[in-house]
Amino acid sequence: MMVKLRKKLSFASYLLTVLFLFGLSAIYVDLTPSETIIKEAKAAVANLHLFWTGEDAPDGWTIVSDGGGEDFYNKFLKGIDTTTGYGGTGGAVDHNHTTDVTVYATTSETAARGGIGLAPTNHVHGGNETVSDEDNLPPYRQIKVIEYTTGGVPDSIPSGAIAIFDDTPPDGWTSISGGGGNYNQKFLRASTDATTTSGSNTHTHDITAVISNSPQAEIGDNGILSTAGQTGHTHTLSGGVTSPAVNNIPPYIDVILASKDSAGIPTVGMIGFFDDTPASGWTVVSNGGGAFNGKYLRGNTSYDAVGGGALTHTHVDATGFTSSGPNNVLGTGSGTAASSGSHTHTVDFTDFSTDNHEPPHIEVIFAKRSTAYWPRMGNWRWYADEEDEAPGTAYAAENTVPPQIEMGKNIPIKLRINIQEIGGAAENNSRKKLRVSTDQETWVDVDPIDTGVDKAAYQYYDGGGADNDVLSSVVLSGSSSTDKGIHNEANSDSPSNSDHPASTTVEFEYCIEPDTLSAANTTYYFQLYDQTLAEAIPLAAGKSYPSLTTAGAFSLTISTPTAVYLDSWEIGSSAYHEYTFSVGVEHITIRDNRGTTGGDSSGWTCSVEVTSLLTNLDLETIAASNMYWITNAPTGLFDAATTGITGETGEYMGSAVTALTAGGSGQQGLGGFTMLPTVRIYNVTNVGNYVGGVFTFTLI
Repeated sequence: MMVKLRKKLSFASYLLTVLFLFGLSAIYVDLTPSETIIKEAKAAVANLHLFWTGEDAPDGWTIVSDGGGEDFYNKFLKGIDTTTGYGGTGGAVDHNHTTDVTVYATTSETAARGGIGLAPTNHVHGGNETVSDEDNLPPYRQIKVIEYTTGGVPDSIPSGAIAIFDDTPPDGWTSISGGGGNYNQKFLRASTDATTTSGSNTHTHDITAVISNSPQAEIGDNGILSTAGQTGHTHTLSGGVTSPAVNNIPPYIDVILASKDSAGIPTVGMIGFFDDTPASGWTVVSNGGGAFNGKYLRGNTSYDAVGGGALTHTHVDATGFTSSGPNNVLGTGSGTAASSGSHTHTVDFTDFSTDNHEPPHIEVIFAKRSTAYWPRMGNWRWYADEEDEAPGTAYAAENTVPPQIEMGKNIPIKLRINIQEIGGAAENNSRKKLRVSTDQETWVDVDPIDTGVDKAAYQYYDGGGADNDVLSSVVLSGSSSTDKGIHNEANSDSPSNSDHPASTTVEFEYCIEPDTLSAANTTYYFQLYDQTLAEAIPLAAGKSYPSLTTAGAFSLTISTPTAVYLDSWEIGSSAYHEYTFSVGVEHITIRDNRGTTGGDSSGWTCSVEVTSLLTNLDLETIAASNMYWITNAPTGLFDAATTGITGETGEYMGSAVTALTAGGSGQQGLGGFTMLPTVRIYNVTNVGNYVGGVFTFTLI
């Protein structure tokens, strides 16, 4: 009878281990390009500002008028052109004037005393006047200013926020500047509270003057008469002197102020103010020729674009004032006539200077919400089967960055993303262009397909589905199943099928690949830009920009399991033992993440040889000629195409064996591929535990 012995291949306690190591002759081709990215000029985000009368600012907003050093503290708002820009300041709390003083000759006479200087009859004086400082502040009520510091314009205006209107406020807003309202006929001064009132439409100035001594001839005749004014005397004004009143209202526009009844989307027609040029969904109304240009805000029951006021003023002449008597008087005298010891002068104040009466202010950009179409970037997902019209092989879950190791150079990828419309208005025939950035601040359009344009790290790719065709299906949560977007393989203007119905979430697709400027081990972010609005589409609440991180190096690499247990067999059961590597843990993986300048693969070959033989405990060795290598068809990772890749059907391992070969034509061999080989061992007759085999791979 035949005795069956079970022969086990083992590594330390009945395991036979075959170690697959990278051979020293393996070639790693590094095609890492320069990390140059051509950037557009950085554009600042224009933050919306509104008025506020509450205590604390609403979530996402900051009060920017409640302390020294803040832009709006104790300032009035003045409209400015976008070419000049936000933030200019000027004006003052008060002002004064200069004026000419005329002192008329006296005709009061008396006698003179010889040898002592007395002022003659009909003498005159010079004058030194002082004009009091008076307020520039028009009638005002203080109000707080809040800024949307989360960035840009929010999806929802908070309850209680106050906007400006040039017509009757729509439903959902309540006027606070109508008849009897707190801000009726009041200018708006940004400050720490919303209760303080002060200011005036008009003002006057108090004037004081010293009528100084003027050189006089001495009168020397003797005589004993009444008192007389000495040569060195002066006068002051008798009683209070006040300039005529004048209007100090700055240039203004009458506006309607209204408070938001409950939180909701920015309303078409509302006017806010910005610290930079706002997005195109807002029409600037403070540019040259606009009603708000150079104007201050005054609340009223109705809108008046003409308004009134002026930058400067002067005062009409103040005449006919009488001085006091002289301050230096001599006793009795006689002789030639001199001025009386009680004489006075008539004084006029004329030619008041023209002075600016603008109050302390800050220049802001006023803009009106002009369109109701309000898109927001929503859910997104990356797909690997770029050749399919409807993708099904995803790199990762929704809103999740794909595996970095799969993001090689010139490996195409599909992006599905949906756009929410929250404003209640449709937009038709407007391309949603794809842009790319490394810092989420500087964005550049994805390049067109194979045109030699190299401005971005990514270019479009001609994948499944034609550019501008409507999607056949949707794959993202929240997307409308009836209203679908289009395939995008270009940034051309206004495709006819790129429609977005009101209050609908529509899904769009973009097929792209890394371009000549792409860099390894770099995170790229993607953003949508609406060509009709001429603005980037913001993120919906809680959403993130689609992103990916490229492979650590654009190179040719191989990975293998650290150890493989070749199983056991019974001696005499067959002429050879055969083992096929297990799915998952024993894959051999090849990745070609290189790409070439033209986007093609350069091809590669993977070979394997035995560099250390199997030996049992009785020192029997299994020769390389007793081993046989068989590879199955390669499997593409994440739907990588296996076209042009061939595997060895079976060969003795007396020398190096070709395991897989990629031809390199077109994009053959780009991406990640796995193989699960089969190993056969012949003519093993001795019982024992075989250990120590090492296979070395060479990838070129």
